[in-house]
Amino acid sequence: MKKKRTKRQWLWEFSKKMVVMVAVMYLAAIIHDRIFLWFFPDSTSLPMLSEQMSEVFRATVICYAVKAGFENVTKIRKHYMEEETDERSDI
Repeated sequence: MKKKRTKRQWLWEFSKKMVVMVAVMYLAAIIHDRIFLWFFPDSTSLPMLSEQMSEVFRATVICYAVKAGFENVTKIRKHYMEEETDERSDI
């Protein structure tokens, strides 16, 4: 039986999938560039493709890192608040 996914779990998994997908596209673009340059060494448009893919990959990784940081801060605060309420209820 499959567990129902909450909206938050789906978003978390989706962001990981996006990073992996962009990384695969980045590697595919690099391989494409190298193969194309092997057969057509005088191409001048390929550096632009490589540069654009680098920018997309960089932005994706930075956004994922920021999102993960916010999630961690939220989890730590939530855990801290739960500990505080547990300590107060014990008194």
